[in-house]
Amino acid sequence: AFVERLRDLGWIEDRTIAIAYRWAEGHPERYAEIAAEFVRLNVNVIVTTGPAAPQAKKATSVIPIVLALSGDPVGAGLVASLAQPGGNITGLSMQWPDAAGKRLELLREVVPSFRRLAIMVNVGFPDAVLDASEAQAAAQSLGLEIATLEIRRAGDIVPAFESLKDHADALYVTADALLNANRIRINTLALGARLPTMHEYRESVEAGGLMSYGPNLASMFRRAAELADKILRGTKPGDIPVEQPTKFDLVVNLITARALGLTIPPTLLALAHPSQCSFLDIQGVASSSRSSAAPQPHGRSRRARSSRLGYDTLAFCCPACLHRPSVKQRGIGWANSATPKAATLSSKLDGRRERLTGLLNWQPN
Repeated sequence: AFVERLRDLGWIEDRTIAIAYRWAEGHPERYAEIAAEFVRLNVNVIVTTGPAAPQAKKATSVIPIVLALSGDPVGAGLVASLAQPGGNITGLSMQWPDAAGKRLELLREVVPSFRRLAIMVNVGFPDAVLDASEAQAAAQSLGLEIATLEIRRAGDIVPAFESLKDHADALYVTADALLNANRIRINTLALGARLPTMHEYRESVEAGGLMSYGPNLASMFRRAAELADKILRGTKPGDIPVEQPTKFDLVVNLITARALGLTIPPTLLALAHPSQCSFLDIQGVASSSRSSAAPQPHGRSRRARSSRLGYDTLAFCCPACLHRPSVKQRGIGWANSATPKAATLSSKLDGRRERLTGLLNWQPN
């Protein structure tokens, strides 16, 4: 979605723009390294998401930064305000009123009898902690029993499930790079424990989760491309207001629902109005899938074309001329926190090439 929208705006990859892709592969400690590399390369714009944004801000106060996805950029100290961000950062925030409450209401539509809720959260990511606290408050208002599963590293996931010991009827999974990178494992364990899951992004549903409700990532990445375009054409990022989502997706995996013995009620189908959200039978999507290229390992460019085009691999995202002197190239640094294998699986299930999945965090669309 991001690259396609850039193309619509006249930025053609490897001709008028060069994009350096980097993946953290679910390892937050790599954010600083990637941010420092982009600064050394002197890219024109850094595009990232919430988890990596603080490190990008630490690395540079000069290079413009576009947040394709972020939680609370004001609370995180990334911008002064949504209306007037100031500094070198702008982008999109996923903040919207009562998000956790809406997800729990939808979950109860499918599992009306559930009384005990487990909430899985990476306690090292502030936005996820905020979402978990909102989910706890919403659950309490519904009279639900709550068990919080605190995750700090991938090795905590299996013990967290073991600690439940059948003491939960459903699982609310907060969104962050660590849990996203392990979404297949989480959904496999949840299915084995007969736990319906609620997620924020459709990619987790494509990886076997039951349902998700949250901002439409494709529309947000398209808008991020438009913000990058403004910056590349001279607008200062501090003068561009941070925007909030306007389009949301409701996604249900009917294969998982059937495996759990759940029936999707007509009331939920009625909520999936095309103008507001989408209701997808993942089985139908998968049946028409086609393979897509997998992202390259961390630290490599997505396509090894630099020698043929006549420019240095490590410099292709720098402001310089390409193989044709008449073409002025701009550079965008693009960091991704997703796990390549997981992103590839998600892409295949969705039947499209989702090079944005997990992007900078997270992911595609």
